[in-house]
Amino acid sequence: MTYITIITWITLCAWQDAREKKISNQLILYGLGVALIWMFYFGTTLTGQPVSEGITAALLSLSLTLPGYLMGKMGSGDVKMMMTLSLACGSTKILWLFFIATVVMIIWLYSAPKVWNRFPENMKQHLPMLSPEHVNAPPYAPFILTGALFSFPLAN
Repeated sequence: MTYITIITWITLCAWQDAREKKISNQLILYGLGVALIWMFYFGTTLTGQPVSEGITAALLSLSLTLPGYLMGKMGSGDVKMMMTLSLACGSTKILWLFFIATVVMIIWLYSAPKVWNRFPENMKQHLPMLSPEHVNAPPYAPFILTGALFSFPLAN
């Protein structure tokens, strides 16, 4: 059930990021609140890792995303989303997620101009920030969603 909650939250973040190239603070705070309340009440992350693992993952996530933010390649919402996700998941899952998301993003950067034209028009209208025009600074949350969908089964 916790994985469904996490995937649902990431999906909402990814949808908003693909539409507007931003993730609202309200959505981030909702996820952070759930992760922190769970940590304080149960003494573990949402995925059952020790609290120390969640904190380590948050620091690791910050070290992986902060350079992208400082270079202008990632938004602050992406950094906050990854920090929140780290507190919910732990370091092993975050490393897998980050790795898979990066690979999928690189594949998208090279294939977007060819693949985008095959998408249905209504999908193009709902996900405008994934278009080839934004390939130099694409939204990161949709790739995080892909990374989560593939990495969660691997990291268990």
